Amino acid sequence: MQLKEFVCGEVAPFTVEINNQSAQKVVQIHAELVQTVSYITRYDKSVSSSVLTNESRDINTSPKESRTIVKQFTLRIPPCLPSRLGCWCNVIHVNYYIKVSHSYPITLLPKLCI
Repeated sequence: MQLKEFVCGEVAPFTVEINNQSAQKVVQIHAELVQTVSYITRYDKSVSSSVLTNESRDINTSPKESRTIVKQFTLRIPPCLPSRLGCWCNVIHVNYYIKVSHSYPITLLPKLCI
C-alpha cells in the first residue's frame, strides 16, 4: 500500500505475500477494512468495531510450501463519517485498519461406535 490516506469511494489497493511454513494447507486469504470508534468521557470509555468491507482470495498452498505467493487485494472505502476529528473533538476517536486472516480445511474425525 503506497498511500496513507484515502477518501470515501476510493479504492485502497494492497498486496499480501504468503509463505506457508505451517503444517496446515491454507486455502483462502481474507481481508477486512475495520472501523474502530472510541467514545471517551470523564468517567467512561466505550469502544466499538465494525467491518466496513471485505474481500477473499483462494490460494490453496500446501503445508511447508517454500514459494511465496502474492495476492492483490482492493478494498473500496465506503461512505462514512470523517475520521480526522483532530483537536476539535476529544470525545470521539475514529480509526481504521486492514485485518488479514487465512482459513484452512477442517478435518472432521469419523464418529466411532463401540
